[in-house]
Amino acid sequence: MADRGPWRVGVVGYGRLGQSLVSRLLAQGPELGLELVFVWNRDPGRMAGSVPPSLQLQNLAALGESLTDMHVVDVELSGPRGPTGRSFAVHTRRENPAEPGAVTGSATVTAFWQSLLACCQLPSRPGIHLC
Repeated sequence: MADRGPWRVGVVGYGRLGQSLVSRLLAQGPELGLELVFVWNRDPGRMAGSVPPSLQLQNLAALGESLTDMHVVDVELSGPRGPTGRSFAVHTRRENPAEPGAVTGSATVTAFWQSLLACCQLPSRPGIHLC
């Protein structure tokens, strides 16, 4: 990793998991080879006082246009614990083996990003729904 520089990380959602990730990235990111580049939350007020303003992303939809050099997209979702103490969790990792700047690289990231945005903007059921 030293020859490539730190991995650039963005956090979408500032609930319990997002807060924990951001806190750890701010405190230990550089020593772990990670750089926090943005944090977005549906309610920006929740980030006030704990996320530096320079890291607060205002327009999530515009982010997809700047991801042309991103080749790994990790999405992790989990639900609340049920009566048994278990919770539903999904982890998806998409990797593109193309060289940075290759047409397939930006096309893959853009397609994946647009599919996530489309799910989040359903008027009848906002959020990401997995069936």
